[in-house]
Amino acid sequence: MTKAVAELLAEIDQLTPPEQAEIASAVLKSLGPPSALTDEEFESTLSRRIAEIRSGTLEGRTADEVFARLRARRK
Repeated sequence: MTKAVAELLAEIDQLTPPEQAEIASAVLKSLGPPSALTDEEFESTLSRRIAEIRSGTLEGRTADEVFARLRARRK
């Protein structure tokens, strides 16, 4: 992580949740559109992942776990 990114993240941590959400939204918009999966590819991927979850070969995570992992990466 660069010094500039670390400084930005430290500043973002000081903001209120609505301010953080506004920044997150702006960053996501700046990344452009997501990969161009066709509807067929998206449906296929979604069906496969649902089947993996139901069969127990893929385990989901709670939002709290995901966010904690992301926060840990920033430090």
